[in-house]
Amino acid sequence: MVEPCFFTAGKVSNLADTPFQEKDTASPVIIYGKDSCPFTRRARDAFTAQGRDVLFYNLPDHPEKMAEFLSHSPEGKIPLVIDKDIVCIGFEGT
Repeated sequence: MVEPCFFTAGKVSNLADTPFQEKDTASPVIIYGKDSCPFTRRARDAFTAQGRDVLFYNLPDHPEKMAEFLSHSPEGKIPLVIDKDIVCIGFEGT
């Protein structure tokens, strides 16, 4: 079972204090959120700055992903970041 984690990433381009620092950079990070959310944008920017491929689901444009999103974030908090077996809700204190 995957346990969700919550973290504050610090600087947008610095993921050193997150659970993602040791992950395989060959596989994409999956982010669920909204284009209009500043925390979602920061998460996307941070992983991109680290050279990671990001698969982003803007939830208003992808209603078919809502059930999957809610299975990891039952309260509907965004952004939801999934990197293989690590699931984190929020970014930079959200």
